[in-house]
Amino acid sequence: MADQAIRNLPEGKEYHVFLAYASENQEDADKLAGVLKGLGFKLMLYDRDFRIGGDPIQEIPEKMEKSMRMVLLLTKESNKKNWPMYEAMQSLRKMIDENTRFTIVLRKGVQRTEVPKFIRWVPDVDYNNENWLKLLTDAITDSTPLEIGLQGNDVGFGMAYGYFYSYLNIIIPPQGEEGKQLDLKGRIEKYLQTKSGVTYMPLKIYILVPESGILPSNIANVDKKIELRDKDKDKLKTTVIRGGTPRPYMNMIRTIEDDSGVYQCLVEYATVIQPLTEMEDNPLLNFKEEDRILQVNIFFKTLEDIIRSFDADKRAMVELIKLSEDEESPLSTILLDRIKADMKK
Repeated sequence: MADQAIRNLPEGKEYHVFLAYASENQEDADKLAGVLKGLGFKLMLYDRDFRIGGDPIQEIPEKMEKSMRMVLLLTKESNKKNWPMYEAMQSLRKMIDENTRFTIVLRKGVQRTEVPKFIRWVPDVDYNNENWLKLLTDAITDSTPLEIGLQGNDVGFGMAYGYFYSYLNIIIPPQGEEGKQLDLKGRIEKYLQTKSGVTYMPLKIYILVPESGILPSNIANVDKKIELRDKDKDKLKTTVIRGGTPRPYMNMIRTIEDDSGVYQCLVEYATVIQPLTEMEDNPLLNFKEEDRILQVNIFFKTLEDIIRSFDADKRAMVELIKLSEDEESPLSTILLDRIKADMKK
């Protein structure tokens, strides 16, 4: 049933199918893997093929690069789980970047209308269809050119998951050498021990999300009152081991001064949404200005919801700020209002 060209893995590929699923669906995943294995397909299963103690954020793209296709087993459980949705988002990024077929959704107990909008445009197979296996293997072996229609689909949803797992969920939890690990709050407190003359600095990071989706090249270009006074000392740096490789993360500390004092804060734009403006220039995508603005709003709302999954202590270390196009106040004023409100808590 499987095409010989797909069965014969090309150089660099180890799997025909990367199977994405929720841990609650392990039994269903094993059964599906057994059926596809019987047809000659080799599958990637995270419980078997991921390194014990490895970093999933690092391993997911590595295993995808070694796979010909990804099948997302979409169930009531996986539809609500962060990891399967993150894997789906990463697979879509691969499809768009490489302009190739990759992701297939296999629905089990999930209606078409319940499929997250950001993946509704990929091939979809209903497990309840009596011909589901043929439809699935045909989708796996399909070598026709990719056609993308993203208009109206929630790419902002996927960006929010990617931003959370590949960035916020790294810089906020405890990091550093064993026995000396500090979370973001702890790293800010350690920095403040070396400073004098600072009226107040919130123990959190502010993430700026412009409604337009258009990001400046530098915060200083937006408001000169937001200063980076000492580029060598006004920063937080942490190194995380990912896939056996040390990876540094740097967050710059900005200073804003007014008549009431000198204030500092961690603040940066959500740079992950930058591709939304670039997508308008891609003739392959039917993506317009109104789509960009819609996806920014979806990104913001989804990221808010994801952050709520943090425990209370971690949740307090990040604050999202949506910047309206109609906002007349300078960015420094917006930030000072937030900083002073935090100081009163």
